[in-house]
Amino acid sequence: MMEGQLGQLVALVDDLLEVSRISRGKMKLRREVVVLNDVIASAVDTCRPMIKDAGHELSVDLPSDAIHLHGDKYRLCQLLANLVNNAAKYTPAGGRIEVSAFETTSLNACSRCSHRLNQSRRDTVDSALGCRW
Repeated sequence: MMEGQLGQLVALVDDLLEVSRISRGKMKLRREVVVLNDVIASAVDTCRPMIKDAGHELSVDLPSDAIHLHGDKYRLCQLLANLVNNAAKYTPAGGRIEVSAFETTSLNACSRCSHRLNQSRRDTVDSALGCRW
Protein backbone atom coordinates (compact mmCIF):
# COMPACT_ATOMS: atom_id res chain seq x y z
CA MET A 1 0.00 0.00 0.00
CA MET A 2 2.78 2.43 0.91
CA GLU A 3 4.53 1.63 -2.38
CA GLY A 4 1.39 2.57 -4.32
CA GLN A 5 1.05 5.85 -2.43
CA LEU A 6 4.70 6.65 -3.04
CA GLY A 7 4.17 6.02 -6.75
CA GLN A 8 1.19 8.40 -6.76
CA LEU A 9 3.20 11.06 -4.97
CA VAL A 10 6.07 10.74 -7.44
CA ALA A 11 3.60 10.98 -10.35
CA LEU A 12 2.04 14.10 -8.82
CA VAL A 13 5.43 15.80 -8.43
CA ASP A 14 6.32 14.81 -12.01
CA ASP A 15 3.03 16.31 -13.25
CA LEU A 16 3.70 19.57 -11.40
CA LEU A 17 7.20 19.77 -12.85
CA GLU A 18 5.78 19.01 -16.28
CA VAL A 19 3.29 21.89 -16.02
CA SER A 20 6.20 24.15 -15.16
CA ARG A 21 8.23 22.92 -18.15
CA ILE A 22 5.27 23.38 -20.51
CA SER A 23 4.54 26.91 -19.28
CA ARG A 24 8.20 27.88 -19.77
CA GLY A 25 8.48 26.21 -23.18
CA LYS A 26 11.09 23.78 -21.87
CA MET A 27 9.32 20.47 -22.47
CA LYS A 28 11.42 18.03 -24.46
CA LEU A 29 10.06 15.07 -26.36
CA ARG A 30 12.14 11.90 -26.54
CA ARG A 31 11.18 10.79 -30.02
CA GLU A 32 11.89 7.24 -31.04
CA VAL A 33 10.27 4.46 -33.05
CA VAL A 34 7.52 2.94 -30.91
CA VAL A 35 4.98 0.18 -31.52
CA LEU A 36 1.41 1.42 -31.07
CA ASN A 37 0.27 -1.91 -29.57
CA ASP A 38 2.91 -1.55 -26.82
CA VAL A 39 1.84 2.03 -26.10
CA ILE A 40 -1.82 1.03 -25.81
CA ALA A 41 -1.02 -2.04 -23.67
CA SER A 42 0.99 0.11 -21.27
CA ALA A 43 -1.72 2.78 -21.06
CA VAL A 44 -4.46 0.19 -20.46
CA ASP A 45 -2.37 -1.53 -17.76
CA THR A 46 -2.04 1.81 -15.98
CA CYS A 47 -5.84 2.22 -15.99
CA ARG A 48 -6.84 -1.32 -15.02
CA PRO A 49 -7.24 -0.63 -11.28
CA MET A 50 -9.69 2.21 -11.93
CA ILE A 51 -11.60 0.13 -14.50
CA LYS A 52 -11.76 -2.84 -12.11
CA ASP A 53 -12.87 -0.70 -9.15
CA ALA A 54 -15.78 0.67 -11.21
CA GLY A 55 -16.78 -2.82 -12.37
CA HIS A 56 -16.40 -1.91 -16.04
CA GLU A 57 -15.93 -4.37 -18.86
CA LEU A 58 -12.87 -3.57 -20.97
CA SER A 59 -12.48 -4.54 -24.61
CA VAL A 60 -9.16 -3.96 -26.40
CA ASP A 61 -8.95 -4.53 -30.17
CA LEU A 62 -5.45 -4.13 -31.58
CA PRO A 63 -4.17 -4.89 -35.07
CA SER A 64 -2.26 -8.12 -35.52
CA ASP A 65 0.47 -6.33 -37.50
CA ALA A 66 2.64 -3.87 -35.63
CA ILE A 67 2.03 -0.18 -36.33
CA HIS A 68 5.24 1.79 -35.86
CA LEU A 69 5.14 5.44 -34.85
CA HIS A 70 7.86 8.00 -34.40
CA GLY A 71 7.06 9.71 -31.09
CA ASP A 72 7.64 9.99 -27.37
CA LYS A 73 6.45 6.69 -25.87
CA TYR A 74 5.92 8.17 -22.41
CA ARG A 75 3.78 11.06 -23.74
CA LEU A 76 1.76 8.78 -26.02
CA CYS A 77 1.07 6.43 -23.09
CA GLN A 78 0.11 9.41 -20.96
CA LEU A 79 -2.31 10.69 -23.62
CA LEU A 80 -4.02 7.35 -24.09
CA ALA A 81 -4.13 6.64 -20.34
CA ASN A 82 -5.89 9.99 -19.84
CA LEU A 83 -8.51 9.02 -22.44
CA VAL A 84 -9.12 5.62 -20.87
CA ASN A 85 -9.17 7.05 -17.33
CA ASN A 86 -11.76 9.62 -18.41
CA ALA A 87 -13.84 6.85 -19.95
CA ALA A 88 -13.62 4.90 -16.68
CA LYS A 89 -14.44 7.97 -14.63
CA TYR A 90 -17.49 9.08 -16.63
CA THR A 91 -18.99 5.68 -17.52
CA PRO A 92 -21.65 4.56 -15.03
CA ALA A 93 -20.61 1.62 -12.84
CA GLY A 94 -20.59 -1.67 -14.69
CA GLY A 95 -20.25 -0.02 -18.10
CA ARG A 96 -18.24 -1.09 -21.12
CA ILE A 97 -15.05 0.61 -22.34
CA GLU A 98 -13.68 -0.20 -25.77
CA VAL A 99 -10.17 0.64 -26.93
CA SER A 100 -9.16 -0.03 -30.52
CA ALA A 101 -6.38 0.96 -32.87
CA PHE A 102 -6.03 0.83 -36.62
CA GLU A 103 -3.92 2.29 -39.37
CA THR A 104 -5.62 4.94 -41.49
CA THR A 105 -2.84 5.75 -43.98
CA SER A 106 0.85 5.05 -44.26
CA LEU A 107 1.54 8.21 -42.21
CA ASN A 108 -1.13 7.99 -39.53
CA ALA A 109 -2.61 5.65 -36.98
CA CYS A 110 -5.76 6.14 -34.98
CA SER A 111 -6.72 4.94 -31.55
CA ARG A 112 -10.31 4.96 -30.40
CA CYS A 113 -11.64 4.89 -26.89
CA SER A 114 -15.39 4.68 -26.47
CA HIS A 115 -17.67 4.11 -23.56
CA ARG A 116 -21.39 3.56 -23.27
CA LEU A 117 -23.12 6.10 -21.04
CA ASN A 118 -26.48 4.38 -21.34
CA GLN A 119 -28.13 1.84 -23.63
CA SER A 120 -28.80 4.29 -26.46
CA ARG A 121 -25.80 6.64 -26.45
CA ARG A 122 -22.12 5.98 -26.96
CA ASP A 123 -19.43 8.61 -26.60
CA THR A 124 -16.35 8.02 -28.70
CA VAL A 125 -13.05 9.86 -28.61
CA ASP A 126 -10.69 9.39 -31.52
CA SER A 127 -7.07 10.29 -31.10
CA ALA A 128 -5.13 10.54 -34.32
CA LEU A 129 -1.46 9.81 -33.87
CA GLY A 130 0.43 11.17 -36.84
CA CYS A 131 3.96 10.23 -37.65
CA ARG A 132 6.41 11.28 -40.35
CA TRP A 133 9.56 9.43 -41.20
